[in-house]
Amino acid sequence: MKVFVVLFLIFIVSCVGCHLNNQTDIADHLIDFKIKEGYAPESLMKMAKQSGIQYISSADEVRLVKTNKVEGFHSTEEAFQILLAGTELEATWSSDVGVYSIRRRPRLPESQER
Repeated sequence: MKVFVVLFLIFIVSCVGCHLNNQTDIADHLIDFKIKEGYAPESLMKMAKQSGIQYISSADEVRLVKTNKVEGFHSTEEAFQILLAGTELEATWSSDVGVYSIRRRPRLPESQER
């Protein structure tokens, strides 16, 4: 399974050079999203398909996370905020490689949580 994830990530990153300019343009445009609430792996795939963006994530970090529905016209950034609101995941744009990175939010030390 880990070998598959690594190979998948290598494939995604290798495709980035072809789409780098388009990714920046796509991230700023409004898109009519139709993503039902569900588990992150499926929701992220629908997000990528509907927006035309590329993303990378760890299968272990996202597989059991439930995401929100996203409907209507939004920028990709807004759609990610809606999709991942209330979850432990965050989406960060990596302009140097032209992909979104999906990962768990860093946990605050106990002294800062209160």
